[in-house]
Amino acid sequence: MRIGNTILIGEIKSIVATDSPISHYRTLETLEFAARQVKRKGQFIVENLEAVFKLLDWNFQAVSDYTILPVVVSSNRMHAGFGVLDVPVCDDKILYAYFENNTFPLFSTVSRGRAEHLVWLKLYSNLEEGQRNLNQYLRTPPQVHNQAYTFEYSRSIVPCISEKSYRVVHSRLMPREVSIHEIIRRVHPFPLETVPNIDERLREVDVVI
Repeated sequence: MRIGNTILIGEIKSIVATDSPISHYRTLETLEFAARQVKRKGQFIVENLEAVFKLLDWNFQAVSDYTILPVVVSSNRMHAGFGVLDVPVCDDKILYAYFENNTFPLFSTVSRGRAEHLVWLKLYSNLEEGQRNLNQYLRTPPQVHNQAYTFEYSRSIVPCISEKSYRVVHSRLMPREVSIHEIIRRVHPFPLETVPNIDERLREVDVVI
């Protein structure tokens, strides 16, 4: 797929399930194989760029700088939003979302079944930004990376039965409370925008979920 001077090379994989350590390991093997495949295809296009343009009936301009972006599109959400062998992995929803809307809402209100976005990320403003920011989006999609800081590790110590018992510390990932002001203050991979009267609108919000 070509967006301006950016050429997106995709390798699509169908993965049934990742419900066990073995299937998870096999999924990673499949994604690594796909990453190597898409790198090989990308290199082939680089070496035969003009011929590929002619085959696809694209207008080739020798003076233009073309960017080749590899991506692995998986039917399973495992590893979506992260890289495998330095190749970004995503699912179809993450990929489609970039072209369906140039913004990503971070905080919204709903009234009478209608949503109003108060805070959002601006992914791009025009075609030039759209093709330039695509690589950043695939490597840090806000659908995944925007949620990472909303979790924290919680540690608990298992009580000992006797002095000879093992000292066991259990750690697990737990969601934590995040205020909208913390979201606004954070550094995001894309520009953050709000409605003009954001402070006034936030004072009207009773419950944040």
